[in-house]
Amino acid sequence: MILKIHRIALDNFKGAKHKEIVLDGQSARLCGENGSGKSTIATAVSWVISDCDYNLVKNPDVVPMGEEECNPTVEIEMTIDDKPVKIKRVQKFKRKEVDGKITAKTSNSYYINDILKGREDFVADLKERGLDVDNYIIYSNPNAFMADTSAKGRQQIRDVLFKIAGEFTDLDIAKEIGTEEVANQLETYKLDEIKASAKATITRIINENGKDNVVINSKISGMLDSKSTLDEKVLNQQKKEYEAEIKRCEEELDSLSESKADIHERISNLRIKRDEITSKANQELNDKKTELDKSIRELQAIIDEKNFKLSQIKSETARQEGLLSESKENIEKQRTLYKSEQDSVLDDTEIICPVCKREYEADKVEEIKADFEKHKAERLKVIKASGEELKKNIKTIEKEIKSLKDQQQALNKVISETSQMRDSKQAEIDKLPVSADMFMNENFVIINNEIADLEKQLSTDDDARKRELESAKNVAKTMLHQIVADLGVIEHNKEIDKQIQDLRDKRKKDEIAKAQAEKLIDEVEQVERAKNEKLADSINEHFSLVKWKLHDYRKNGEYVEVTEPYIDGKPMTSCANGSLVTLAKLSICSDLGKYFGHEYPIWCDDYSLFSNNTQKRLKIDAQLIGLVVTEDKEIKVVKEN
Repeated sequence: MILKIHRIALDNFKGAKHKEIVLDGQSARLCGENGSGKSTIATAVSWVISDCDYNLVKNPDVVPMGEEECNPTVEIEMTIDDKPVKIKRVQKFKRKEVDGKITAKTSNSYYINDILKGREDFVADLKERGLDVDNYIIYSNPNAFMADTSAKGRQQIRDVLFKIAGEFTDLDIAKEIGTEEVANQLETYKLDEIKASAKATITRIINENGKDNVVINSKISGMLDSKSTLDEKVLNQQKKEYEAEIKRCEEELDSLSESKADIHERISNLRIKRDEITSKANQELNDKKTELDKSIRELQAIIDEKNFKLSQIKSETARQEGLLSESKENIEKQRTLYKSEQDSVLDDTEIICPVCKREYEADKVEEIKADFEKHKAERLKVIKASGEELKKNIKTIEKEIKSLKDQQQALNKVISETSQMRDSKQAEIDKLPVSADMFMNENFVIINNEIADLEKQLSTDDDARKRELESAKNVAKTMLHQIVADLGVIEHNKEIDKQIQDLRDKRKKDEIAKAQAEKLIDEVEQVERAKNEKLADSINEHFSLVKWKLHDYRKNGEYVEVTEPYIDGKPMTSCANGSLVTLAKLSICSDLGKYFGHEYPIWCDDYSLFSNNTQKRLKIDAQLIGLVVTEDKEIKVVKEN
């Protein structure tokens, strides 16, 4: 896949307000003084495609200094296999200050042929067109391939180089150079696994046995020194004597104890009887307390019941007294109403016609008066009847109130009498003791005195003799334990001999295993050397100026893997000739692209280091863009055929 850059346009990008470079797909030199923006152009292309600057810094700051709000933009017109493609990246940048803190916010937009894309779609589209976005920087920037000098970086370089090498396996090489043991293990394991396993075996043996077996030899020596020199026959004779002494002391102690065994049994039986009497007395006391407590609870229940009933009667009495008061007020009202009705007379207006305003005729007037008197008599009758009914109700209520008060008096009497009975029962409980006084019990006292007499008999025992015998027995036991321990040490000699032999066998076995592991490591290193030599030959066929060295020897003769490019027989990483180093980097960049089929524009920041003779050695088919320091204020594009 061939990529050519035709035009690059920058707006608000790093130090460039606006800049446009036209290359028309040709190799060229960008000439200008320091600070004119040559590296900015190289960074702009890397920023769009690989999101890094020319110095390989990821996600670089591309906003012009001092800008609060702008949109850094890079547009690139190019061809991929002669097909025109225009790509663009726009970064929206905004900086603001909140509470004394400055915050910056960025967002990015990507375009292919003026169609807006997300970053993932942008990358996927370019890959579909043949552009290897993931590795673009390796094929376009001479500094990229060798930039990571860490162990991980060196391994990544080797992984790329090994893809260039021919098809051969570790097993093929092992068989070819005749390392049979490694070849056999390569049927199952990888080369580095075989080496790691062998090294682990050696490390384990050294950790366990020490260097030159110093640890295991020390263990064997210590075990030999720990073997006992005691006489087993003498120890067994002493053991029998002390066992006989212990038996004699125990027999005499048993004889002394037998005479008192019966006393102990009698005391035990008497204590059981005494405890039974005590338990029975306390049970009777508790039963009495329980019975009294039951009576108290029953009496209290009666009191509670009567108090509840008394409360109900008092409430009913209050209600009836309220009704009585209300009835008396009503009867007074009826009397007043009756007198008022008796004193009432016909109003003069009743005998005057409301229409003509003249008094009715005499017959009509008499009729009106008669009607008035009739209704008056009827109203007086009703009022009198209502008053009589109220008098009757008052008598009934007064009778009910008297009955309720009689009931209250009766209940108060019952409550008082029952409370006295309850308090009497409580007084009985309070007088009872917490536990039974057993010394008032005749049987208890008799048994207790008998126990005391028997305990006096026990106190006359031969305590001094028993202490003497116990002491003698303990001394004999102590000596016996020591002799048994000494015999155990002698018995342990056999175990020590076995352990010593096991250590000697282990030492021999580990020495054989260590020798085998060392031989295996040597064979692995032979395979590695042969492999690196073969890999280097195969890889170097694909590089025009640089030759890769994949192994070396340290001053102590140790073989080590390296990843060092050489040019003109000199290691590139330590070469003092800057022109030669730049030539090597460009050559590597170009050769990698050729092998993997990616001819991308190559940017060279050290182009001015080249002499005419060095430039003649360049054999690069890709578009080469050199950055050259001149006295030009503005970048000048010098195209090359």
